[in-house]
Amino acid sequence: MKRKMVYVGLSYALGLFFASLFLDFSKFFILAVILAITFVFMYFIKVKVRELVVCSVAFATAFTMYNIYNKNVYNKILNYAQIPISYKGQIVEINDYEKDKSSYRLKGTINNETKADILFYSDTLDAEYSDFLEFENLTLKQFENSYLFNQKDYYKGENVYLQVDKFERFNILKSEKFSLVKSIMSYRTKIIKDINSVLAGEEGAFLVAMIFGDKKQISNNTKTVLFRSGIGHVMSVSGLHLVIVSSLFLAFLKKARLNKFLEFIFLEVLIIIFIIAAGMAISVIRAGIMLTLIHIGFMFKRRTDMLNSLAIVFVCLSLFNPFVITNSSFLLSVVGTYGIGVFAPYLTKNINTEKMSQKWKKNIIFMFSASFAVMPISIIYFDEISLASTFTNILVVPLCVLALISGMVVVITGGLNFISYPFLIFGGLLCKFVIFISETISKIDFITVPTEFKFFSLVVFVCFIFITLTYFLFKKRFYTKISMLISIVILMQSAIIYKHYNKDLLKIYVMGTEKDLVFAVVYENNVDFIDVSGGTKTARYIDAFSKKYGVKSVNNILFLKNPYQSMVTYSSALKYTKVKNIVFPQDTFVMDEMKICGLSPEFSDYNNLKINYKNYDISFDGYENFVVDINNYKFRFSNYNNDNSNALVLVNNSKKSIPNIKCGFYINTQDVPIIPDKNTIINENNLLITIDKNGKSTLRRM
Repeated sequence: MKRKMVYVGLSYALGLFFASLFLDFSKFFILAVILAITFVFMYFIKVKVRELVVCSVAFATAFTMYNIYNKNVYNKILNYAQIPISYKGQIVEINDYEKDKSSYRLKGTINNETKADILFYSDTLDAEYSDFLEFENLTLKQFENSYLFNQKDYYKGENVYLQVDKFERFNILKSEKFSLVKSIMSYRTKIIKDINSVLAGEEGAFLVAMIFGDKKQISNNTKTVLFRSGIGHVMSVSGLHLVIVSSLFLAFLKKARLNKFLEFIFLEVLIIIFIIAAGMAISVIRAGIMLTLIHIGFMFKRRTDMLNSLAIVFVCLSLFNPFVITNSSFLLSVVGTYGIGVFAPYLTKNINTEKMSQKWKKNIIFMFSASFAVMPISIIYFDEISLASTFTNILVVPLCVLALISGMVVVITGGLNFISYPFLIFGGLLCKFVIFISETISKIDFITVPTEFKFFSLVVFVCFIFITLTYFLFKKRFYTKISMLISIVILMQSAIIYKHYNKDLLKIYVMGTEKDLVFAVVYENNVDFIDVSGGTKTARYIDAFSKKYGVKSVNNILFLKNPYQSMVTYSSALKYTKVKNIVFPQDTFVMDEMKICGLSPEFSDYNNLKINYKNYDISFDGYENFVVDINNYKFRFSNYNNDNSNALVLVNNSKKSIPNIKCGFYINTQDVPIIPDKNTIINENNLLITIDKNGKSTLRRM
């Protein structure tokens, strides 16, 4: 059996994946069908019996390990939520935010009996890495997924299951012992300050992100254009960064003429330091282990098999935390490495690179292999995917590498001004140019496709399976390349289809929470946002919505009340969205020169205000009510302020022949009888109401 670890690693990964999907025993029948189809396929491609046995054992082991960990670790820790406990934990991660706020990840023990990592958000403390926090009468709470961020899913993949809710008191216990982590993180903080002192703008924040993976300083707008252009991955420290650092260090070691063993020791020390400096992200740990395996191969004059190494690393890391199968950074790191380190070399093995045209062909295949490999994971975890990533990476990543090398020189030299200054200026200019290119590319129509477009997601998975089947069935590079070319054409056509998909439906989106509530009314290319609460986060909901659904232009943003809290955030959040009109309540005080999204706002008391379109209209009756009317089918939205009412939003159409639609944060059962049918959803606001020209309506969760 060749590449035994590949069989084990792939089967183990599938075992974890299906375990995460089928925790509910009622779904085991679906799992059985999937496994049966898989075995039939493996038999069809003539996989040997012993290989089937190995795959089955690895799959069963992973499936069992996940369920055991879920029951005996995850659920056990969750049982401590919302009950008074004591907790003492060491600070292993610190993230600083605006307005002197910070988050602290603690590794410690609950009630001196159960080990658990928790997250603590607070004002910035006089505490450092390796210090301890000791809580008395502490109450923890679970994370929650929201429209803006799937917090619960994210931290589960990070092995953190609870966060601090409230406590009576806590003490900071300073650690007097030497801490390598504290020393490295202090050095990292110094280097970041040195970079920011020379590059104070977005280019400095971008350079810091490329060196250390710290994206907190980059504005959301810059992150958006980088991801839309397809190069957002350079902000996540991974194999590329580690290879550059180790190559620079190895060149220095070669000058010292050390033997291979000492070179290996020094390189491993560098890898450990780099992993710590990058925040010990699991994608960096993955890259570090693989680089170690490669160095061991060089030392013993053996060629390292990339696919075997990838399988070994996956199994090793998932043994300690099976939930890593839901960690987006880890998954992107693994599939990206497979695409560029395994699949692309296979496709380009026979390409002669003596001619420039052949070099370009090889580069395009490499970049497309990486881009297509990560696309299924991107669809699951991100709001939009870029169709330009293959070509943008060929053109722009070399500039990022040069900027990264400049930054690494600063890190290695300790930020000495006479050495670091010219390198920082050079790196800053490169970063600024990369951001400019990304902004230009991100403005091109069809360059991104929202992941909420389910048809496109289905097309991606079908193309992925199509390429995989072509590879296994024919096992010829030519046919595999043809399947990839066909897939590119199909994806481009799907992006065009998206622009004309479901244009005849009126869609009303209800987003936010009780304090941050906003509606989106969408029909064909017309988009209107109605901010009914004036909360501080409503602009973020609109920004997230625009990315999810590919909104590039907005006709109107109407504030029904209290715009002061949110008006400042709109210009920043919607920088790359064209807004045609802003409406404020009549009595809103605004400076004459003040602009919101580049516009001077209009003012209205919303009495009898009406926005007319060809097939529908939106009318207002004061600040509390508005009606969406399509072909005389009316849907009324009311915002209740009565303290005795639990209703925040009531949606109701006027025709009895159509099922009543009611949605809101709470439903007032006195005013509106609850009808337990499929069109009733309570305790949620992230909803989608669709209405066709005949008044037929549906209601579903977003």
